Amino acid sequence: AYDAYAINLIYQSMLQYDENEELQPVLAKELPTISDDGKTVTFKLNKGIKFSDGSKLTSSDVKYSFTVLADPSYSGRFSSDVENIEGYKEYHDGDAKTLSGVEKIDDYTVAFHLATPRIDAISQVGTFPIISNSQFKKYKKGDTKMFEDKAAEPIGTGPYVLKNFQKDSAATFVKNDKFKAEDGEYQIDNVVIKICDTSTELQELQKGTVDLLPQADNADKVGT
Repeated sequence: AYDAYAINLIYQSMLQYDENEELQPVLAKELPTISDDGKTVTFKLNKGIKFSDGSKLTSSDVKYSFTVLADPSYSGRFSSDVENIEGYKEYHDGDAKTLSGVEKIDDYTVAFHLATPRIDAISQVGTFPIISNSQFKKYKKGDTKMFEDKAAEPIGTGPYVLKNFQKDSAATFVKNDKFKAEDGEYQIDNVVIKICDTSTELQELQKGTVDLLPQADNADKVGT
């Protein structure tokens, strides 16, 4: 989906896949540890990472991100990502006030307790975008409407922030000045993701009105 491109510009996850399809730490300091029974996955977070609003990333933001997915009023497509976390049913269907299976051990250590061990557990929780706890301080269980209301005001730890969004045409992003880029990375100041008609996208690329067609990996289509 095209919204994935925007998410990847704004948000980061604890882990991400590299060009060799290997998981690498991003917000996490290192790859997680796994308990002998395969039911507890523990992440240590990097210190000094900030969201675009200046607030510091901590394990509270990680717990918060997954708690929202387990909320009974959440209607998005990621709810299945938390169904195997301990305490999901109690929080989603019962009276539990917190998602017990995501444990904040300290400010920079968070553990995921799983109902059953799964081979994809590390990637499932590790690659999910982390949102800012401070942006939604008024959140209460049973009401995720505020997340929809603030969809056009995303706050993440990624390299860019959303400057302007027009639903039917384009989204404009500028550099996140709180993001610490490695040398040579993210040198483009402004990024625009625009909707192109598939019948004219090649012509737009040739004219220079677009610089990249992300899904056009066929050289015969693009030309030389």
